[in-house]
Amino acid sequence: MNKLILFITLLFIGNLTATTYYIDNLGGHDTSSGTSRETAWKSLTKSNTPGFDYSSGDTIAIKSGSRIENDSICPPHNDLTYTTYDGLAKATIYRNGLHENEYCINLGDDQPYNIHKDNIKFYNLHFAGGYTTNALCWG
Repeated sequence: MNKLILFITLLFIGNLTATTYYIDNLGGHDTSSGTSRETAWKSLTKSNTPGFDYSSGDTIAIKSGSRIENDSICPPHNDLTYTTYDGLAKATIYRNGLHENEYCINLGDDQPYNIHKDNIKFYNLHFAGGYTTNALCWG
């Protein structure tokens, strides 16, 4: 019984250390911490940084109804979730798709990181435009 309680406690402790990072393309600033709605980032740039100190289970939350243009999702680590906040409207990640490597999502099968990613989840997001070779983009 004690082992079961210890296992359940350790399971929940792992989730307590997860952080949500916020993106608001109209009201955010990329120099902010991104750890609250009031200190949201403006773009996906900071969330894509390979050296950024993410923890397993972290979430990147994009403001509902946002339209992020000419920026891509490039998860620098495994076990991240991308979703929206503050409403039901989907956030849109849009690339014009005119040139190679203008992708909406790159999970590392090609440039820029060349590393496979595992357990990357997407909820309530819309992807539009984008070059589709070696990366993912759907509308």
